[in-house]
This record gives sequence, C-alpha cells and structure tokens, in this order.
Amino acid sequence: KGLYGMRVQKCVLASGARYSGPTIHFVDEEYDTGRNINCMWEVVAAICEERIKWREDGVPLVQSKDNPDEYY
Repeated sequence: KGLYGMRVQKCVLASGARYSGPTIHFVDEEYDTGRNINCMWEVVAAICEERIKWREDGVPLVQSKDNPDEYY
C-alpha cells in the first residue's frame, strides 16, 4: 500500500534488487486488487528490442531472436 510512481523504484533500489517491473491486473471494484495477468517474458523482451512488426490487418508478428528472417 502507498507504493506508486517513483516511490516503487526508490524502494526497489533500496532493497538491492537487480530487476523491477510492472504488474498488470484485471480491474475490479477496488484499487489495485484485481487478479494479476501474467505476461510472456519473450513478448516483453521483443517489444523492448523492437522485434515486433504489425501486419496490415493488425496482427502482431514477433521476429525470432535466433533468425532475423523468421517471424512467429
């Protein structure tokens, strides 16, 4: 409770943690109490590495990290 914005990052740094990241959750009647939605770390990495392309119909394609000519 009470951790939002830069407060979260300051606590992460103070704890000595090496990694930090967001949580994504469903919205419900209360603030930040919805069930967490798990994300695929491969997709997050692909977004950060700019390996996502979009087809004309809006379907995302992820470029393979091992073979730049391959998309899935």
